[in-house]
Amino acid sequence: MASNIMSDTTRDDTKTSTANESVHESGDNLKNYGSAPGVVEDIVRVVDHKAERALCRRFDLRLLPVLAVMYLFNALDKGNLGNAETDGMSGDLHFKPNEYNLLLSIFFIPYVIFAPPGAMLGKRYSPARVLPILMFCFGSFTLLSASTKNFGGMFALRWFLGMCEAPFFPLVIYYLTTFYRRGELARRLAIFYAASNIANAFSGLIAFGVFQIEGSSIPNWRYLFIIEGGATVLFSIFAFWYLPRSVAEARFLSEDEKALAFHRIQVDSSAVVNDKFRFRDALVIFKHPTTYAFLCIEICLGVPIQGVALFLPQIVQRLGYSPVKTNLYTVAPNVTGAVMLLLLAFCSDAARLRSPFIVLGFLLTFTGFIIYASINDVQAQIRLAYFATFMMTWGTSAPSVLLSTWYNNNVADESRRVLLTSIGVPLANLMGLVSSNVFRTRDKPKYMPALVTVAAFGATGACLAALLGCYMWFDNKRRDRRDGADPSLSSCQLWLKIDNDRQKYPLSQNILRANSLAERIIRKIKCGEERPNCIRCTSTGRKCEYTSPAPSRHASTSASSVVPVLDRPLSVSPSGVWLERRAFAHYSQHAASLIAGGLDVDFWRGVVPQVCRSEPAVWDAINAISALFENPDPCFDPVWLRQNNNGWELRPSHSDALRWYSRSLANMRRQIDRGSVDMNVALISCILFICIETLQGRVEEALRLYHQGVSLIFELRAGGTRIGSYTNRTLLEDTIFPIFLRLGTIALSISGVPVSGLLNEIQGHTANKFSSLSSARLAMTALAAEGMIFQRTVEEHFATKGHKCPLPLAFKRKQEDIQKRLAEWHRAYTNLVNSSDPSEFPSSVTSLLLSFHAATSIITAVSTEQLEIAYDAYLPQFRLIVEQSAVHLETSAGPNGRQPPFTFEMGPGLSLFLTAIKCRDPWLRRRALQLLRMAPPMQGLYKCPPGATLAEAFMNLEESGTIFNNCSPGSAGSPGKGSHRMYTSEIESTIPITTLIPEESRLHGYCVFRPRDDPWPLGDLDISKWNRGPDQIYLKYSRNRFDEKSNTWTMVHDIVPVDY
Repeated sequence: MASNIMSDTTRDDTKTSTANESVHESGDNLKNYGSAPGVVEDIVRVVDHKAERALCRRFDLRLLPVLAVMYLFNALDKGNLGNAETDGMSGDLHFKPNEYNLLLSIFFIPYVIFAPPGAMLGKRYSPARVLPILMFCFGSFTLLSASTKNFGGMFALRWFLGMCEAPFFPLVIYYLTTFYRRGELARRLAIFYAASNIANAFSGLIAFGVFQIEGSSIPNWRYLFIIEGGATVLFSIFAFWYLPRSVAEARFLSEDEKALAFHRIQVDSSAVVNDKFRFRDALVIFKHPTTYAFLCIEICLGVPIQGVALFLPQIVQRLGYSPVKTNLYTVAPNVTGAVMLLLLAFCSDAARLRSPFIVLGFLLTFTGFIIYASINDVQAQIRLAYFATFMMTWGTSAPSVLLSTWYNNNVADESRRVLLTSIGVPLANLMGLVSSNVFRTRDKPKYMPALVTVAAFGATGACLAALLGCYMWFDNKRRDRRDGADPSLSSCQLWLKIDNDRQKYPLSQNILRANSLAERIIRKIKCGEERPNCIRCTSTGRKCEYTSPAPSRHASTSASSVVPVLDRPLSVSPSGVWLERRAFAHYSQHAASLIAGGLDVDFWRGVVPQVCRSEPAVWDAINAISALFENPDPCFDPVWLRQNNNGWELRPSHSDALRWYSRSLANMRRQIDRGSVDMNVALISCILFICIETLQGRVEEALRLYHQGVSLIFELRAGGTRIGSYTNRTLLEDTIFPIFLRLGTIALSISGVPVSGLLNEIQGHTANKFSSLSSARLAMTALAAEGMIFQRTVEEHFATKGHKCPLPLAFKRKQEDIQKRLAEWHRAYTNLVNSSDPSEFPSSVTSLLLSFHAATSIITAVSTEQLEIAYDAYLPQFRLIVEQSAVHLETSAGPNGRQPPFTFEMGPGLSLFLTAIKCRDPWLRRRALQLLRMAPPMQGLYKCPPGATLAEAFMNLEESGTIFNNCSPGSAGSPGKGSHRMYTSEIESTIPITTLIPEESRLHGYCVFRPRDDPWPLGDLDISKWNRGPDQIYLKYSRNRFDEKSNTWTMVHDIVPVDY
């Protein structure tokens, strides 16, 4: 699903050239991260198609007419020499043979020389100011042409005229790209460029009228220069006052329209809008072969364009008309040329193709010149000859505007775009030297050598455009396959491909090797040939990972512009355009804040979208998260997919998510392999990949990614200065490290998962004073991890030494130390809450901290006890867990009252699960089970639905044969049944818990496993009696069973399947 400048059919024209586009300097990608208050509103604005269309119409009415008139005058002043020549200018100024051709040729030398520096000045000082100044200058030189007395004077004026007109067209193209998106540009440029054809027609009409003047003391051709030059000067003054420098300074736009206009261009057209011109960076455009292909096509285009523009009157004059009628008969071909230009441009935008229409234009020109050259007797075939002149104009204009659009679409960086356009357009005009010298006087009136030459250039241009288009089409197919975006793959096959790729190329395979290249990264070396997919970079306003993002003028005034949003990511199908845009909007509006929990909103809504500007892997990953988040039904297990490889297709949302995820993995793997990945970006990508895997229920893969991320954190910390800037270090320590710490703590609840090295690093640290809720959460996470690790250590001691062996004194001291620090944490937390404004503390976070504190206190205290009845002494803590979890779930619920499918907060799941299996108070454990079923299904690496199923199995097993035997937890204790109230009022107050569920009935020594993993010795237990597969989840447990015959309790071990 590789992105593209257009859509499925456009990839032949666009992606390859763009993919070869960016080599930038190194920089801090994570600069200026943080929350963006207006990001949601910005997304809403960008996806408001009605507002977009209204904005485009406003630009069409306010900008295009003025620019079209300006270009009309530009074309008039450049091409009026041909009209003047038909009125006898050469005779009046006493030209020698071939001096008229020299006069035509000299215009193009400064036109090429001064185009790039002029365009750079325009980029530096704004086209809205430089264009009117240039117009004033070339209008003045046209006006002065009326006063020339000889060839020398006209020669000098034509030099300066070419110098002033040189940067005009490139600057207009660049100016339009700052207002219109790429998909809107071709038809707007066509409307603008049609002014050139209309100017040629209009010039003929003006000349026809002016040459009717009789009785004047000066030649009529001088009036032509006076009228056209004077009108140009007057209009330039109006244009200087009227044109806005940028969307931010457009007086005819409201603030909302300015914000929308800015984001449209930021996410679609440029790497950075209004970025400063950098000449060295712009020169990189010449490192890419496609640049030279475009320039060669410009050369082939220049000869027909200049030949028709300069010599159409002479070509028509061969038909035998008078000078006055000759100018009149040039009007119709030029008008129809403008119509054909608009037709081809609109068809190009509609078909989302460029190269076929460029080829068609060249072929029309080639055909027109060949037909005209093949006619020997024009008087006998005058209609056919005149029709050939129409074909000449049909084919010359369209390729010019489409070619300019083509390579402007494919260059994200504004500096490179200006440089390429300022060289390509003048290069085409330089071919006027060829045109002006092949139409020689001695070849009149047929100009056979000239006609054949122009036709040859047209044929060559058609071949080059077709070859470049085919190359891009095939190269895009190759990129699709490389990025894992092969449309021929079914979703099932795609998932298996992801599995195989991940096993063959794990994320950590080369990530540590990449650290050996860190010094090269810090030295800001240039990246390799395979840069990030530049279409996606272009479409999201990203820059290469080596470019330091420069905030634009408008961005600095708007908080909402900190995080750009995707308006037009162009992917492999028209639906993909909408899907990616909608996925990103859903992520920013809904998923980011829910994933973040209460305290990490800045990271998920600020940092991650900011990083996706420069990282296509991050962009694809957050779109995959969004698709899975919006459609949270878990994907099928890979084992099931392997068994059902034929004939099964995932839901479309999951299919899209997997394709984006595959593309993201492939992109990140390439960066790691070449050592060009930013380490913080790698960690952010790792977090996103963990999120994707857990949303699919693939905890094993998420754990592998987690341990790879931990390894990278240790490598970064060992490297010291290699972490990078202060911003990167702050991001690592304040956000990324706590996320991995929470994941490591949650992972301790999974059987067989080793203790993360990060958790060993933070043991023994607790602050006596907290500066923020985040610091309190970090300390609580560390304490919770210590409590769970201590519980594991004690269990391992009992398993190896036996339950009758006394605990070492060190265990008691460790227990007392953790309990002491838990008490210190609670005092510091209470002081923080009492000394601060309550509104600063989200209840969803404070309730979680209190419930985790209670759960950790229970785990730490009971770990050294060998009897399950020890838990009965902690009913107040269990009650606190239930109460605070209920508060958290109430405040974290969405507008529809439902919980999100996933959160990176630790969540209430672990505390509620502990309560459901260890608290034997009937009401509390059923209420805990009810809340556990209501909680987000995935909390970090913890799955709540399996936990709830397991807790229910516990309750069934423990309460069988007791007073609760007739009250199934799955029914009486289920949400909405209300039966739990009976236990509170009728039983709890009269019967002790130890009597309700005696110690002998309570489960212990339990574990959960799958036969294919086989982590636990089964002994004499027969698992085959259940007749389940190797992927079945089983609960292995020990308990005492009462034998009524012998009136004794007997220890039994058993296995039961647990169906999630």
